[in-house]
Amino acid sequence: MVLEDMNIEEEDLAKSSIIESLDEIESFDESERSLFSSEGLQRLTDLSRILRSLRRRIHLPIPDLIYFTERELMLGVDVEMTPHRRRYLDRLMDEAANFYAQGGSLRSFLSWLNVAESEERG
Repeated sequence: MVLEDMNIEEEDLAKSSIIESLDEIESFDESERSLFSSEGLQRLTDLSRILRSLRRRIHLPIPDLIYFTERELMLGVDVEMTPHRRRYLDRLMDEAANFYAQGGSLRSFLSWLNVAESEERG
């Protein structure tokens, strides 16, 4: 019986995503929270809130969603510290705007990015 329960639990765990796991972090009990450092738990909780906020904006046009993602994750700060500065991020925004203007959906844009990464090396 215990082995059977473990297999079901492992199966459920394998099906869950990092997003789903982060969604549950705020409902952890004290014993689950004790598995993390206080700083680590705070960072994961903050990330959970950011991702939840971004998921609420999924209906926005692709360029707007990228803009909010950049802001929420503070990517602008990181890219400013690279030798290329904003060049690649701005290029992504331009490509997203063109793709969206041609009627592309977020799902098709993400698929397009996957193809571009494998075929054109990013």
